[in-house]
Amino acid sequence: MRILFEDSPDYEMVLGDYLERIPISWSRDESFGLLKTRLVAEPETTRDLAEKVMDNREKGGELAGSLLSAIAETSEGQDWMFESLTSGNVRKEASALVMLLNLISSITEPNLDHNLRLLKANAQSVSEDNTHLLLWCLEEACEKERDIFVPLLEEVLRTRGVPAASVYLSRPSLHRERPVSALVLAVEILEEKGLDNGEISLGLIGIYPKNREFVLERLKRWISKGKFPDSHHGMLVAHLKKHDTSPIIALIEELIDSGNRNALYVAANCLEELTQSISEWLGWCEKWESDSNKEPAVIRSLLEILSRLKTYEASGDRIRAIELVQKFASRSNIDYEDSTKHISLGKYSHEGCANTRQENRYTLKRP
Repeated sequence: MRILFEDSPDYEMVLGDYLERIPISWSRDESFGLLKTRLVAEPETTRDLAEKVMDNREKGGELAGSLLSAIAETSEGQDWMFESLTSGNVRKEASALVMLLNLISSITEPNLDHNLRLLKANAQSVSEDNTHLLLWCLEEACEKERDIFVPLLEEVLRTRGVPAASVYLSRPSLHRERPVSALVLAVEILEEKGLDNGEISLGLIGIYPKNREFVLERLKRWISKGKFPDSHHGMLVAHLKKHDTSPIIALIEELIDSGNRNALYVAANCLEELTQSISEWLGWCEKWESDSNKEPAVIRSLLEILSRLKTYEASGDRIRAIELVQKFASRSNIDYEDSTKHISLGKYSHEGCANTRQENRYTLKRP
């Protein structure tokens, strides 16, 4: 296959569009392989094109870095990277950081130690505008030299404060084990400034498997204020459900028992979000039904559960839910049969109607 490669305005425009569509960490993009052979074969043209992309694109520094990563192992590439990293020019610095990122993340990089030393020596002098790239490089470096780069990553977070912590927590990571100590630090930095947002929630996802108590402490704080689960907790809730959620529900029980009204208010929603099925949700309702402190949460739960079980298929869950309703009705001196006798399916011809009547034999005695 012949790859078009030339130093011209039209080609620079097409190349820039292409670079904007692929990850800056091009080592994970298979389509870059064919182009790389030409970039390596003609380093001077590669450098000229990179400079034009850098000048003409909004994120030109990062795009140029992707392009120049192809020649990063050559003497020309190494010279560019060192000069740009110490140039004081934000765009050139960005290109050098992207080159470093690709070199450090490569599993075949022969000069890894040299590039890690280069990153370590210049990390603190990287401009604020390129903090996101610096953090990405440091996280990649943590995979190679954890003892050296985890402390450096944490120092960068402390020095740069909220902006760096926000970027670090919000950036999706391909790593299965991000440094938990760095995640904890980033969360604490945001908390110290009174921030309580989705970025903290994302950080807790990575912390939970290794430091459950830290996460439970935050959840308890949110629940006690009636702020969990909230709109920005969706990903956290989905992650928590992959684990045993009974410690979280135990927190809710503890808060309700201590008289926390906010916890009581959100309890039904918490049960809904943290249980794996309606059957499990009903299990907690059955456990709580004799506890007057938790009665409002159970009734709210039953209202939601029964609204979901408007089905014409036989349902053991619906029978369980209605039996709980009957218990509450009896406890409140409400005549359940009289209150429900107006419900009639006698004229309904749906093919599943018989199933509904079958269930009602256990719950309703119509006159």
